[in-house]
Amino acid sequence: SIAAVIGASWTGFKSMTATSGPGFSLMQENLGYAVFTETPLVLVDVQRSGPSTGQATKGAQGDFFQARWGTHGDHPIIAISPTSVEDSFWETIRAFNLSEKFRIPVVLLADGIIGHTREQIRIPDPEEVEIVYRKLPANEEESKYPFGDIH
Repeated sequence: SIAAVIGASWTGFKSMTATSGPGFSLMQENLGYAVFTETPLVLVDVQRSGPSTGQATKGAQGDFFQARWGTHGDHPIIAISPTSVEDSFWETIRAFNLSEKFRIPVVLLADGIIGHTREQIRIPDPEEVEIVYRKLPANEEESKYPFGDIH
C-alpha cells in the first residue's frame, strides 16, 4: 500500500497509509525510497507485539528504532508518538503538516492500546486547523534542487 501512497503523493494529494509492526517491516524499502525522492506522506504504525499470529492485539512500542533506522542509507526522518486518542487526532494533522513542509515521510507511532481505545474527542471547526501545503518549484531551475531551494 505504501507504493500507492507514494504515487498519490506524486500527483499532489496528501496521502497516508496505516499498518502494524509486521506490515511496517515490509514497507521499509519503499519508505526509504520515499525519503530519497522527497515524497511527503504519512505512515501510521499502530505498534503491536510479535508476529501476526498469537499476539495480534497485544500492544507494544517496539518499532521506534525501526522507524529511525529501518531503511537503507542515512537520512532524516520524523517520528511522532501520540499519547491518547485525541492526541492521535492532533498529531496526525501535525504529521501531515511536517511532511508537506519538509517533503519527507512522517511516521506516526501509535501504541496498540491507543489503537484499540475508543474515547470522545473534540473535532474542531475546519478553520481552526492549520493546513500546510508543500512548496512547489516556481520554475524549471528551482525544480533541480531539493525543496526548490537554491543553495
